[in-house]
Amino acid sequence: MTQKTEEPLSRRAPEERRARIVGAAEALMTTKGFEATSISDVARAAGVAVGTVYLYFPDKASLRFGVVNARKSRIAAFIDRQRVVETGSLHARVTALIEPLMEMILREPPLSPAYDRARLEAMGPDALRAFAAVDDAILRFLDGLHEAGLARAPDRGVAALMASGLVMGAVDACRRGESDLPAASAEVIAALTRWWSLEGDRRGSPA
Repeated sequence: MTQKTEEPLSRRAPEERRARIVGAAEALMTTKGFEATSISDVARAAGVAVGTVYLYFPDKASLRFGVVNARKSRIAAFIDRQRVVETGSLHARVTALIEPLMEMILREPPLSPAYDRARLEAMGPDALRAFAAVDDAILRFLDGLHEAGLARAPDRGVAALMASGLVMGAVDACRRGESDLPAASAEVIAALTRWWSLEGDRRGSPA
């Protein structure tokens, strides 16, 4: 049987090659698991040479970060699409964001082991920026609600971290069977609506 060889590097843009590698790694890591997936497996599935994978990712842990960042980019893009919704109450807009967002995250099996912040920082500023994509998108969503007069100005130091932590905690509860998606998303929506509301801002203001 003839072994499939990689197309010359000049025939495909680097971004496309990287996307192929990340896509192949994500498919394998979510079906076989992180430990059982090898760089050779990823190269074969992506249709590239093993050396090409190493050009983009020095080791398997770095490749896993690439997969996580790709997922975060998809989530950030979804949040940005919801940001342009121009009608509805605060509760309606939060519901339109959170229900499909949690469903989207829940459809994607978790990747283990959990990321290590020090390792992420060692990968450089590009990795950190990609990893922060979701938090940045949440802040843009909140800025839009504030500009529409529906929500208070977000505390930029904690707003996105608290929102993403609440969402991921609820998703994890669903994965463990401690809640179901409708109940968990309803709790998140209620909490975020109360937290972001103008009424909440007034309660925190001096009399």
